[in-house]
Amino acid sequence: MKLLKRLGFLSVVLIAGTSCYCQYSKAVIADSEGKIIQETIPYYKSNLLETNYMDQQESWPKAFESNASFKNMRGVCIQDINNDNIDDIIFTGNSKIYAYSGSGVKYWEASLLGTAIYPPSAADINNDGNIELVQVTGGSPANGHIYVFDKDGNVLPGWPVSFNNNWIICSPALADLNNDKQLEIIVSERRNPGRLHVLKNDGTNYSDNWPVELNGYPGVTPSVAYDYKNRNTLPNGGVIDSLIVMCSTSAIFAFDFDGNPVNGFPVINANTGFSYQSPLICTESFDSDNQDNIVITGATHGNLPEFYAINKSGEYINENWPKPTADDSWTYGAPTALGLNSGFDFFLFSQPGADGSNPYPTIHAITPEGNYISGFPYERVDGLEGFITAMYSEGLDQLYIFTGSNMKDESGNGYIHAYSANTDLSNFEEMSGFPVQVQGFTFMNGVNLGDINGNGKLDMVVLSYDLNFEGTDSTHINVFEMPDINYNPDYCYGTYKGSNLRNGFTVPFGLETKTIPEMTDKEFSVYPDPCTDILNVSGTGDFDVQILDVSGKLILSKNGVKNSCTFGLGNYAKGIYFVKLCSNNKMHCLRVIKL
Repeated sequence: MKLLKRLGFLSVVLIAGTSCYCQYSKAVIADSEGKIIQETIPYYKSNLLETNYMDQQESWPKAFESNASFKNMRGVCIQDINNDNIDDIIFTGNSKIYAYSGSGVKYWEASLLGTAIYPPSAADINNDGNIELVQVTGGSPANGHIYVFDKDGNVLPGWPVSFNNNWIICSPALADLNNDKQLEIIVSERRNPGRLHVLKNDGTNYSDNWPVELNGYPGVTPSVAYDYKNRNTLPNGGVIDSLIVMCSTSAIFAFDFDGNPVNGFPVINANTGFSYQSPLICTESFDSDNQDNIVITGATHGNLPEFYAINKSGEYINENWPKPTADDSWTYGAPTALGLNSGFDFFLFSQPGADGSNPYPTIHAITPEGNYISGFPYERVDGLEGFITAMYSEGLDQLYIFTGSNMKDESGNGYIHAYSANTDLSNFEEMSGFPVQVQGFTFMNGVNLGDINGNGKLDMVVLSYDLNFEGTDSTHINVFEMPDINYNPDYCYGTYKGSNLRNGFTVPFGLETKTIPEMTDKEFSVYPDPCTDILNVSGTGDFDVQILDVSGKLILSKNGVKNSCTFGLGNYAKGIYFVKLCSNNKMHCLRVIKL
C-alpha cells in the first residue's frame, strides 16, 4: 500500500474495535510543518486487534490543552529535575510547557511563544549541577522560538531566541563541542534554504561559521557525535568525532564543528526524501583516531524509500544496504539501535502502511551487516509511525520493546504495544495484557520509559491526543507501571533518539570506556592567561601536551616534554584554546584565552 506518495502526505488509519459496518478516519499530515487534516471513509472490518484495559497509576491520566491542528510528536521528557533521584515528567501542550512529579503534583508550567510539538531536550548545559530544559516552538502563522528553562521553570538570561519567528524544527540537540563543560544547542530553522544553527547556552552564536545553509527545508532533529554519559571519563570530554549530521527534505548533510562539509556529503538520492526520520550516529568504539566504526542510520520516504546505514564518507556500509521498505511504503520514523557489549545486534525501524484489516510489515529488525533478524519484519494490522523504545532485563537475558500505534477505535481509544524477546530477538511476542487502550492517538509518539515513583519498577509514560480538530481537543498523559519488571536505567533506550539530549549518539550497552584520571591543578599549569604570543606549560616530570582550538581540532603538540615547554601562538586567531596534558595515564585540560 502506497501512502499518498505523490502528495507527500503522511497517513494514519483509524479503525473500529468491533466487527461491524462502520467508518474509519484517516489523519493526514498536510505539509512539512506537521499540520493535520482528516478524512472519513466507510469501511467494513473484522475484529483483528484485541485490546485490553490497564489501570493507570494514581493521579493519572491527566488532560491538557491541545492545539487543534498541530499535535504532539515524539512523546515526553522523563528526567529527574530536582535531584531527588526520582524521574519527573516534562511535556508540552499547545503553547505551554509543564513539569510534573510522577505522583501527579505540578511543579510548574510556563507559557511559550509559538506552538510546541516536540518534547524538550534536557541536560546540565551550563555545568551548574542542575538540569536545564531546552524547548523549541513553531506555529501557524510561524512563531518559532528557542527557550532554555532552569529546573524551576525560569527562563535563563539571553532566551528565548528567535530567527524572524521561523519555525524551529524538530527537537534541539545538545552537545559540548569544545570540551569546556558547557553544552551547545544545535537547532534547525525552517525556511528555504533551511539553516542549521549552533548556539552557546547563553543564546549567542557558537562561532562566525554558523549557521550553515541546507538545500531545502530542514527535515529532522540533528545528530552529533558526542557522548554526554561518558564525558568525564573520555579523553576528549565526550567528543567522539567532529561530526554533526542533518537532513534537509532531500539530502543528508554532515559538517564538522567548524561548519565545514564532511567529505562525501551531502548525500543526495533523487528517489528518497526526508521528513521527521531523525538519524542516529552509532559507534562501537570510543577511539577518536579510528572512525571506521561510525555508522549513520535512518529511513526515508520518496519514490524508492529505504532504510539506510552509511559511513562517514557518505557510502553504504556494505553491499547489503540500503534495505527497501515494504511495498515502497513511506516511513517517517526515527530508528532505534540496540546491542550488548561488543557491538550492535540490530537496528529497529518502523513502518506505518497497515490498512487496519490485514497484517502488514510494521517492525523491521536488521543487523548492521544488512540481514533481517529471523521472524522480521514483524507484522500487525495497526501500523507504526512513532519511536520504538526498549530495555534489557537486569539479568541481560531478556529484551522488552514498546511502541505506539497508528490507529484508534470508534470510541476514540488508541493503543500501546509491549513485546518481550530474548536478546537476539528470538521468541519475540506481545506481552500478556497488551495492546493496552488509552484515550486518543499514540500516532507519531510512543512509550517513554523511566521510574517516576522511585520504587525501582519500570513505568511507561505515554502521550496521546484527541483528533477532532476542535478547541476542546486534549493532550493526555498516561502513566502505567510494569510491576513485574525492574527498571534498568543503564540498559534502557527510553525515549526519542535514545536520550534526552536528542543528539542521536548511540553505543552498545555495556561498552566500556577508557577512563583517564585527571591531574590536579598543582601538577599542571598554563600561563599567562590570557596570552598574546608565548604560552608556557609546566607539569611534573615527563608529559605530552596538545593545544586544540575551540572546535577540538589539534593545532600544536609536543611529546616527551620534561617539566616545561613553551608554544608560540602569535600567528593564531584570537579566541579560546584548550591545553591538554597527559602523563602516566593521567590527563588534565585547561582553557586559555588568546588575545
